[in-house]
Amino acid sequence: MKHVNWIIALVFGLVIGYVVRGSIDAGGRPAVRPAPAAQRTPPRPVEDPRAVYRAAIEDSPAKGPADALVTIVESSDFECPFCKRAFPTLKQLEEAYPGKLRFVFKHNPLPFHPRAMPSAIAAEEARAEGGDAKFWAMHDALFTSATLDPAAIEKAASDAGADAAKVRDAIAAGKYRDRIGRDQRLAQSLGASGTPTFFINGRKLVGAQPLEAFRTVVDEELKKAEAMVRDGIQPSQVYARIMEKAATAPVMM
Repeated sequence: MKHVNWIIALVFGLVIGYVVRGSIDAGGRPAVRPAPAAQRTPPRPVEDPRAVYRAAIEDSPAKGPADALVTIVESSDFECPFCKRAFPTLKQLEEAYPGKLRFVFKHNPLPFHPRAMPSAIAAEEARAEGGDAKFWAMHDALFTSATLDPAAIEKAASDAGADAAKVRDAIAAGKYRDRIGRDQRLAQSLGASGTPTFFINGRKLVGAQPLEAFRTVVDEELKKAEAMVRDGIQPSQVYARIMEKAATAPVMM
């Protein structure tokens, strides 16, 4: 009987030792067992940085050659401090690539910026008076203004060569809201809810990025566009061709 008890005790000890060893990892720490598959958090999808989006130009204000090989569409807000910070960077970019870039502006006045919508209306009124050239003059005046209160907007209009009284009346009447709203719907559909957001030949770049970040994407897109031209596509058709296969909603990985 004693022999049997000894065997039982030995077996019991071996079982306990196995369980204990299984709960200790190689470093002497308690082993971390993987969570059941149902409890694991799936990785959060991220946006594909190589995606190309259909940032249609439509009748938006543009500057630069119509046959430029790279088009930069900006979704922006005149009261946004980050948009204001990006303004001189875009000027530098324009100087760095003379004749190679076309810039297009899309309004996205954010609801928590009370002077953004009046400023957008003012810029559209300037455009109605003098075309794209006057729009860009007003654009520059608004971004360089210290404030955007009513007096400052009217001064910006005068500086841009627009009729300040007409600008004031347009703001009071809420003119161009449909036009501005169309830009905002496009931005939302492409996942560009924040400002500024840029589309460089459809490639999305978000925020007040440094000049080198812009140059990296511009250089890549210039090479692609030059290859398209070598294949027989007219420079004036490059952007349209790119847009044919571009995405109309965020592309996730």
